[in-house]
Amino acid sequence: MTIRDSISLSKTWWAFVLLLLVCVRLSAQTSTSYNQKSSTYSSGSGSKQSTTYKLQGTLGQSFTGSTNSTGYNLQIGFGANLINQSFDLTLANLTLNPSTVVRGGDITAFLTVRNIGTAAVESNVTVTGYLSLNPTYENTDRQILTAQNVAASLAASVDLPLTGGIKITIPSDAAAGSYYIVLVVATSGVKVESNLNNNTISSSLSVVTSDDTAPPTITPLVSGVFSDGLNVSETITDNKAVSWVKFIHRPIVGTDYDSVTVTGNATSYTVSLQDAWADQLGIEGYFEASDNAGNIAKSAKIYWYRQADPKTTIPFASSFGGTMDSYAMFSIPYDLESKGITSVFDELSEGRYDKSVWRLFHYQSESYKENETATIQPGSGYWINMKTKTDVAIGSGSVVKKNQNEAFSMTLDKGWNQIGNPYPFNIDWPTIKSANPNAGLNSLWLFESGQYVSKDVLATWKGAFVFSDNGGNVVFPVTSRTTAGGRVAKSKIDATLDQDQWLVPMTMKFNDLAQTSAVGMHPDASTSKDKFDEMTVPRFIEYLEMSSTHKEFFSPYFSTDVVPTSNKYEWTFELVSSQKEGIASLSWDQFLFKNQSAIVLIDLQDQTWLDMKTSSSYNFPWKEGRQLKIIYSRDGVVDPGFTFLGQCYPNPFMSSVSIPILVSPENLNVHVNIYDLLGNKVKTITNAFPDPGMQVVNWDGKDDSGNDVAAGLLIYRLMNVPMTSAKRMIKK
Repeated sequence: MTIRDSISLSKTWWAFVLLLLVCVRLSAQTSTSYNQKSSTYSSGSGSKQSTTYKLQGTLGQSFTGSTNSTGYNLQIGFGANLINQSFDLTLANLTLNPSTVVRGGDITAFLTVRNIGTAAVESNVTVTGYLSLNPTYENTDRQILTAQNVAASLAASVDLPLTGGIKITIPSDAAAGSYYIVLVVATSGVKVESNLNNNTISSSLSVVTSDDTAPPTITPLVSGVFSDGLNVSETITDNKAVSWVKFIHRPIVGTDYDSVTVTGNATSYTVSLQDAWADQLGIEGYFEASDNAGNIAKSAKIYWYRQADPKTTIPFASSFGGTMDSYAMFSIPYDLESKGITSVFDELSEGRYDKSVWRLFHYQSESYKENETATIQPGSGYWINMKTKTDVAIGSGSVVKKNQNEAFSMTLDKGWNQIGNPYPFNIDWPTIKSANPNAGLNSLWLFESGQYVSKDVLATWKGAFVFSDNGGNVVFPVTSRTTAGGRVAKSKIDATLDQDQWLVPMTMKFNDLAQTSAVGMHPDASTSKDKFDEMTVPRFIEYLEMSSTHKEFFSPYFSTDVVPTSNKYEWTFELVSSQKEGIASLSWDQFLFKNQSAIVLIDLQDQTWLDMKTSSSYNFPWKEGRQLKIIYSRDGVVDPGFTFLGQCYPNPFMSSVSIPILVSPENLNVHVNIYDLLGNKVKTITNAFPDPGMQVVNWDGKDDSGNDVAAGLLIYRLMNVPMTSAKRMIKK
């Protein structure tokens, strides 16, 4: 064979090899009969004869210079600067179960085998285990797991979670102590792995002697009184020796625990409680101890509760004065040692209940109780009045001894209850309602500035009224604590009349009293009591009520009356007050009514009406038992069944005035007469309306002869409708 033939055959053979091994790096081959051409040698360029030079070729590379060789090593494939086509095994996510084991015991290793290379592993993948004193593998480590076959192959860029784990037995002669389990991944194939530095993973393990599996013994403690710097000593023993002791703690209403290491002698360990660890109620904590074998014991949870400062005075929300309107509602968020009212309020009349100096009431079982032997209980609200405002110190006591595992509880009557905040922090009322789904708790009503206000927060020291549909035991979780102030409760319903759900709140004021009522609709409402309704709060000495009546319900007086969604509905409210003289007003937000629906207010006693969409208030002289009717119509057509005059506007007027008339179908033709103060008729206005409902007639201020009517007070009334009231207007 000639040299030319040899070179030709060599090229043909290498082309065939390259075709078979694309993307694969080959082991070095030694040529004994071919002339190799290379442009680069490890020691330079040119053509040389050697038995040690190694030639590295890349796909498509040509060789220059020709020489005979029996020792050149040539490696064919993709160059390292092109595409790396090799596998790379590694391990991840190692956990041991258990992490503490006796000598000779078994553990299970859970982990993930990963091939992060660009080539597949085409042979068995194995995992081997070692017991080590270090987190990295060393040649001196003791092998405790022979190579376990975990996969026959593994594709490139693939994770293989070993969900069943690998069982590993700890040698029975292993000394007790802290170790690492080191696992190594490998393959039995002939291919070369690109990176052998990431084939191990480790996790810590505690090995204990089989004759010491008993944890330390912690003597139970009982809950106590918290004070800053209080030393709490715990007796902890072990059959051999206690290794360490920790005190785990958090505020009673806290979420996260903190821990401190506790030092002590052979059996007694003492921790000093810190004020920074506590909240308004106190500290929750427990002890944790371990022996040298790694056995751990925990004590039961212990609570240290704050004491009340005896000099704390009740923050009454009133300046008092002994008048009927100077009562204040309050509660005391402590469990007092001396609960009798004459003991608590001994500053007022030298330990006596003197009605001429102070009075105290509590609502229970549908009536107010005034009893000089009464006691002050956490969770209860009270009315108080005193002739002269006096600071009242609560005396000795403690916070209620409740925590996240045991909430404060009390029994509520079916109906109205006067409650108080049992905690020295504000509580969120929606949270209380959610914790008591079977009690049927309604809104929370506090008395502020002469009226009841619905709120979502019951502030500390405050009393309130709450209606319970069902009564029974009610819990107050300590986790209802909130940093929010006494925010006003938000309505559950919007106020858009054209929608399926809407609510119109109305505020009535009379002298120094005020009260809020409402009407509305909701698809989930009932014609009787439902979750959207509000009941009229029990009367006290001074009261103002605007209520609809539902005789079918055990508590029949509703201040807010929400009914199922419908096209038309009528509500009738009765007005009652402890005061009997003065001008009352009813107001609402007329800008809520930018829609097609109609809503009309009718005063049945004075036989007058007004369009609530064009007016924002109604003023009237107080008359006991006055009834107001509210009529709603989604299509805007109101048919009241009677004909009433409305209040003219503007009033006073100068040249022209409009007179609203609510017209029934039987009185489409109306006649309105206008009189002066002497009773002389000055004008008759006739009008034939095409439809019943809200109508208006206009008057230009001229008499029947076309002359301007003199300025002054005028009277107008309907003439063709019997039993209708006359009304007044003023012409300037």
